[in-house]
Amino acid sequence: MFHVKHKLVCYSAYKQSLFGMTEKAIKKPQHITTGTVGEALAQRYLEGLGYRTVDKNYRKRWGELDLVCERDKRVYFIEVKAVSYGTQNDFQQAYQTGTFRPELHVTPKKRRSLRRIIDTWCAERRYEGEIQVDIVAVYQVPLEKYAAVEIFPNIDLEN
Repeated sequence: MFHVKHKLVCYSAYKQSLFGMTEKAIKKPQHITTGTVGEALAQRYLEGLGYRTVDKNYRKRWGELDLVCERDKRVYFIEVKAVSYGTQNDFQQAYQTGTFRPELHVTPKKRRSLRRIIDTWCAERRYEGEIQVDIVAVYQVPLEKYAAVEIFPNIDLEN
């Protein structure tokens, strides 16, 4: 069973356009655009909390790290899960009923992949300090330029 030890919810309305994304980026398939915008929103949100982005979209054949951040001498590996809604009301209803639970989308296979890619990232950089794995859920309402961000900190990858 997957357990979340702590949960922090923060809702933020973003008045800017989708971070200056080009028309070309917005014309991508919906799931790609949702993920790309979700990662940009998560990065901006975390930087607002004092995290410094060290790496993003670090890829190898066996996996990808969405964001790698640093704060207080600890490296955070961030898995971003994004979902898009038509209206804020749709989002509120889905959130209240638990329709989308991002922590459940980090399957045992995904956790194995994350362990391996984190080990690779650390080995390449000879990093031996403290690490933490977090899930950042981004709930988006693009037409209303609204997003909610939820952090699931300190995820256990062993189970």
